[in-house]
Amino acid sequence: MADQNLKSLAFFQDDLLENQWPVLSCSAAKELQIDSKIKTTDLTVTGNVGIATTAAPTARLEVNGNVKATSFLGDGSNLTGVVKNLDLAVNKAGDTMTGPLTIQNSLTVTGNLSVTNVLEIGGGNLDRDWMQKGINITWDSDSLFIGLKDQGPNRKDAVIAWGDDLQDDLRFVNVLHGGDVQGQEVMRIKPSGNVGVGTDSPSERLEVNGNVKATSFLKSSSRKLKENILKISPEEAVDALAELNPVKYNLKDDKDKNLHLGFIAEDVPDLVASRDRQSISNDHIVALLTKVIKEQEKRLLELAEKVEILEKKS
Repeated sequence: MADQNLKSLAFFQDDLLENQWPVLSCSAAKELQIDSKIKTTDLTVTGNVGIATTAAPTARLEVNGNVKATSFLGDGSNLTGVVKNLDLAVNKAGDTMTGPLTIQNSLTVTGNLSVTNVLEIGGGNLDRDWMQKGINITWDSDSLFIGLKDQGPNRKDAVIAWGDDLQDDLRFVNVLHGGDVQGQEVMRIKPSGNVGVGTDSPSERLEVNGNVKATSFLKSSSRKLKENILKISPEEAVDALAELNPVKYNLKDDKDKNLHLGFIAEDVPDLVASRDRQSISNDHIVALLTKVIKEQEKRLLELAEKVEILEKKS
């Protein structure tokens, strides 16, 4: 070339001879030149461009080295040979992405993460069309949705929805530092709706393995809830009470070994025992006691009348 101080870039094209290659160069005055001519308008290249290559470039742009730019436009679907262990950093605020974003490894967000509809973890599908606002976590066929359910104007109820069959429980686990690796379960809700506190297999709507403290307990007892209402005979009440054997005991799971008074469910009569013989009904015992006390009161009155008659005769 005429000016040996120029740093040049050659454009390769198959139908050109070596001495006919167009040369892009820059002079000491930082002027862009093509074949020693200053270029002041747009530059269009129809062939391949090679930077720091020793052979003819095989793509529209072939760079032998690193590429640094303030931004890249495009979805990158046709890129090959991209190093994937580099971090992706987004420093510009206000940008909006309208398509799906797939991140194969970790995503770290140092600020707020705003999701308009549902944040999906695990790649599962939403099971219900009302699951439109919240977090959906999927593992195999099981899922957990935590979000809001539209119940009408100005009413969006908080919802926790889980599982896909009757084997999936909702568990509350306390993970103490230095404690059990699996954590300590404090409560469990079964798909049937039964709730267990201190037990993983509640058989009733609420089953508590431990003491329950409350200011009062109310039991529904309206006639509207009952049928086949029959009176308890005095004989039934007396016989049932006769079979009750009060005992004192400690609970095996009670670390403090507090003293308890009561009955053994396997040993009480059928009138006060549950079907599975694992619990008793205190209300049933109260009903039997009431019947016996009333019967005894009746007999005491009868005896008092007889005594009064005898005293008058004497």
